[in-house]
Amino acid sequence: MIRKAQGGWKSDGKLYQEYTIVIYLSDTTLDKVHTAADEMIKTFNQSSVLIQENQTKTEFYGGADE
Repeated sequence: MIRKAQGGWKSDGKLYQEYTIVIYLSDTTLDKVHTAADEMIKTFNQSSVLIQENQTKTEFYGGADE
């Protein structure tokens, strides 16, 4: 999933903002994420990209047996 967002940072007491995208990935490896990040750094002319890893549990729940 890809979402639009507003990114920002402070430097020398000034607030800077820029157009940002957030990309949610699942069922992948950190090596593959780094490969994708390398492409994003080049494509979007960035010095870095933020990668956040969260442990999640996914289940398909069909309801309680009665």
